[in-house]
Amino acid sequence: MGLATSTVATIWKNRSCVTPSPGANNPARRKRQEQVERQRHEEQQRKQQEREMKRQQTALLKEQLYMQELNKQRELLYTVELERERRRQHMALVKALDVRKRMEEREKRRLEVKAEKMASRERRMEQRRIELELLKELRKPVEDMELTDLISMPVLNRIPGLKLSGQALADTLMVFEFLHNFGETLGFDMESLPTLNSLQNALLGDEEAEEELLSVMTHLIICAIEDPGIPNPARHTTLLGQSLKQADITHANLSEILRIYLYANATGEVKALSGVHFERDREKRMSDHHNNMSESANEDWESGKNAAFFVALRENQTWKMSEWLRRKPFLALNATSKAAILAFLCHELLQNKAVIRQIDSAIETTAQLRRERWITDSKVRKLKQLHNRRLRHMAVGMMCGKLGMEGVEDENIPKEPDDDDEGEGESGNESEGTQPEEEEDKKLTVEELARKLERLNRLAEQNLTLLAESGGQLRANCYGQDRFWRRYWCLPKAGGVFVEAMESSEPELYNRLVQGINEIKREEIRDETREDYYKTLNSLENSPTPLGPIHVGKKEILENDQVNGQVDDMDCEHKQIKNDVSGGEEEDDDDKALSEEKAPEFQSSVQFEQLEECMKKMREDIGVVNGSSLGLGHLSEHEPETSWFSILPRDPCDTTSVTATTSAFRCGVENSELRIPVFPPPSASPSPSQCDSPSPAPLALTPEESAQLEHCKVHGLPRPSTPQPVPRELRNGWWRIKETDQLQALVNCLHPRGARERELKRTITRPCLEQSWDSTLKMCVRPGNSVATEFSSDTSQSIVNVAPPQPDNPDDWNYAVALRVDMSVLEQVEAMEDKVANASMQVKGWKVPSKASNSEFTKFHPACSHPDPSENPIIVAKNRLISLEAAIERRYLKPP
Repeated sequence: MGLATSTVATIWKNRSCVTPSPGANNPARRKRQEQVERQRHEEQQRKQQEREMKRQQTALLKEQLYMQELNKQRELLYTVELERERRRQHMALVKALDVRKRMEEREKRRLEVKAEKMASRERRMEQRRIELELLKELRKPVEDMELTDLISMPVLNRIPGLKLSGQALADTLMVFEFLHNFGETLGFDMESLPTLNSLQNALLGDEEAEEELLSVMTHLIICAIEDPGIPNPARHTTLLGQSLKQADITHANLSEILRIYLYANATGEVKALSGVHFERDREKRMSDHHNNMSESANEDWESGKNAAFFVALRENQTWKMSEWLRRKPFLALNATSKAAILAFLCHELLQNKAVIRQIDSAIETTAQLRRERWITDSKVRKLKQLHNRRLRHMAVGMMCGKLGMEGVEDENIPKEPDDDDEGEGESGNESEGTQPEEEEDKKLTVEELARKLERLNRLAEQNLTLLAESGGQLRANCYGQDRFWRRYWCLPKAGGVFVEAMESSEPELYNRLVQGINEIKREEIRDETREDYYKTLNSLENSPTPLGPIHVGKKEILENDQVNGQVDDMDCEHKQIKNDVSGGEEEDDDDKALSEEKAPEFQSSVQFEQLEECMKKMREDIGVVNGSSLGLGHLSEHEPETSWFSILPRDPCDTTSVTATTSAFRCGVENSELRIPVFPPPSASPSPSQCDSPSPAPLALTPEESAQLEHCKVHGLPRPSTPQPVPRELRNGWWRIKETDQLQALVNCLHPRGARERELKRTITRPCLEQSWDSTLKMCVRPGNSVATEFSSDTSQSIVNVAPPQPDNPDDWNYAVALRVDMSVLEQVEAMEDKVANASMQVKGWKVPSKASNSEFTKFHPACSHPDPSENPIIVAKNRLISLEAAIERRYLKPP
């Protein structure tokens, strides 16, 4: 193909030479020319082919040479590339080794830092655990009388003119509050209610005050009989067969009505509590079991079908009160018994429907006042936030103005959250109608906000006062007890704060204390007898020995043996009471029974020593870590290894464990320094829970707890001491706080760790969170009715050092009052005799006998003292009444 192309090109070049001439028409010539041309053409073709072959051979040779050279270059480049790759891989390996080495070093440093952080965190956790345990011990209720850092209590003023015992005054105050709270509901004339002084005089037997007391009791018993009534009223009737509703209740028969009423309630209580009821006999009267129940018949009844009923009845306190009235009139009982019966009537009247309606109304009023208080408090809280924000903005603006930065005031002021955002955490019970009011508040100035806030604060305090008054209609407020077991009462009607001693606030504890005093006195007498015997024995031993023989008879030997036996018995008794009776301190002896009961409730002093050693160990560990010594002393080598408390498991731990850092709690002498734990290799990533645990949050402490905690860190927990005795002068009687200064001084002396005083302080200071401290004190010490609560007293007598009245003996009764009541019955019979004689209703020949009540030859005694029949006013009145009935003409007598 290439040869043909070159031939055509050659012919095209020589086309002018072959152009036919005019003489070319000769065929031979033309043939010769054609042949020449053909040869020439063939020669050219041959040459052209040769040239082409040469050219192709040259090109092929060049191509071969080029390929050879190219192969050589490729081999060279491949060799260079291999060398370069080898070097690159070598450098990459070197770099990888270097990077791995650096990574290992960095991982090692990171692990070391992490280990240090964990060790530091463990140390902080150690300190935090000890602080928590210290705080737990500080917050643990401690018997108040065991505390060693108590502040002396202020001397309170006793109630001047008080003559009633503690329990009697407690019931009297309850009756006073009941009458002034529900008296109008029960139909009393509120202007003529008895005062505390008149109630005291009536309970103590004053004849003038007794009439007022009897009027009140008659009204109360009538209300109680009507509503709520008594169980089974048809079974509990008078001797005339009348039910209590049908009987005419007067001052003369009040004792008998009270006895039947108390007995009926006692049977109801026994049935309600034990399910046992009285099964009466068909042939007997219904009221025989309470009208004819005598000591001789008790054994027969207790062995019959009602045995369980009478056993439960004898254990009932209401039945015991009814038994007081079986032999003695109500007025002749001691003040404590009369006050207890009066208090029982008030307790029963709490079930009166009218009283219940008043209580329900007071509850609804209190609930409404509380809702209003919540709304007012919400407004006050929002206004305070808005007012404080305005004050901050003003302060920042003034500061920027002084510095010449008025233009950047808005940029420097931090953006405050909106009221809507602040109100998200509040209750959603508020109505939407308050939003326009909030918009108006935002437009007020700072002065207007302050005035509105002050007005709302006054409204809130007024609301709290009304709430306290409304709550006073429901119950008296008990603030708590102090270290001497005295209970603090806020009585809404009486006013002030009444302080009740342990005689009536803790009667069981007081009775055990009195029994312990009596036992200790008997033991002291036995000790004195033993000491006298030893003195006599020593004097006999020291006396000169006679020279002659000593003859001792059998009687003397027996007497000596008896004396020795008695001495041995006294020695045994002395060993038993050696720890209970201290020599020479009568105050501690009297309260040993009380102290021994409270001591087991708290840990021994050994535990505090161990905790102190733990704290010393912690401080030494911290000193070693910080490279400095705190100089807090060394641990004893003989310290016991038993721990008081432990946060960690009791199983032994490896010394390389992280939990080895808690060895400070084990109070031992072994080495407990912190060790860096062993971590896994870099390929294994540590768990986040081991490394990324957050630091302990700060403890929520009050300022007092913070100060106590810092003190305990340095000095240790205060060691428990023996419970101090309650002073004799603070065991009986009542006190009254009328001034806010006295209450303020009392609150300042209350110990925050005492089991009782901390609760007392919390209760008194609770309203201070919502109002000012002065308002809180005024609300606690209310004025009340001071005229109705004052006792008549001698003004020359001190109200601080006055001796309190002693408790009444349960068996005590008033002889003179009992005789006066019995003589009044005799005088009524004699007055009836005079009426019969003046009306000429007697039979012929009957004359009025001489009055026995005015006889100078007969000395009467109360019927409850079981005198001779001739000296018993009741027996004499009974005989005279029988004689009078026989002397009245039959036409004047009504049939029964």
